[in-house]
Amino acid sequence: MKKILIIQDINEKGRELLKNHPDYEFEVIEDVNDPSLKDKIIDCDGASLRTAKLPGEIINLAKKLKIISRHGVGYDNIDLETCKKNNVAIAITATANAVAVAEHVMFMLLSISKRKNMYDDSVKTGNFSDRNKLPKTQEIWGKNILIAGFGRIGQCLIKRCLGFEMNVFVYDPFVSAEKIESLGGKKVEDLIFGAGLDVFEVEPPEKSNPLLKNDKVFLSPHTAAFTEECMIRMAKETTQNIIDFFDDKLEKSKLVKL
Repeated sequence: MKKILIIQDINEKGRELLKNHPDYEFEVIEDVNDPSLKDKIIDCDGASLRTAKLPGEIINLAKKLKIISRHGVGYDNIDLETCKKNNVAIAITATANAVAVAEHVMFMLLSISKRKNMYDDSVKTGNFSDRNKLPKTQEIWGKNILIAGFGRIGQCLIKRCLGFEMNVFVYDPFVSAEKIESLGGKKVEDLIFGAGLDVFEVEPPEKSNPLLKNDKVFLSPHTAAFTEECMIRMAKETTQNIIDFFDDKLEKSKLVKL
């Protein structure tokens, strides 16, 4: 019987995969600052992890630990050097969140072009008659959009942009112009009218960050993947990655190269 520690709870659909599997038992720990985490991780064979940091000192305690399955695609919250030293694999949910994030980008795009906040506020604050004084909105038809990064999410997003008949430009130094053009885009090196940002170098962003006062930027608090459907997909993929790892069936594309 393999023991899995779920660090920060996940959707019940993900837990059910372990609950219904005869070879696994699991335990959930919500607070990563709970002193009991050190005791609970000692005899774990695998662990799932959301956004909490998992430092080397904790990983070093887990002598049986073979895999950490991230509930997402980023892994900067894990001490990679310690994992490499201890031969602990790291898996990501490579296929779960592309649609949710691509839709979130379209939400940002339309919110910027249609001045969502300004127009919504004018009605809710009783300033309906000021409608002729408000700045005009823009159609996104025929407009240029720059996609920075052309991985799974970028390639999911371009389909939606082309559906709005936009001119799609892509910046990604690791993807060829031929690949980008084959999917309907054009490779470029610079240009932008406005930007939608969901992830920041420092989270939360510092109050002095100039982006917070830039009207051309639409911001959200690292929540692009927070749809009901995506939470289910990520939870299921997170736990399925653990099961597949021990069954020697995990796709190599889901493993982080250490």
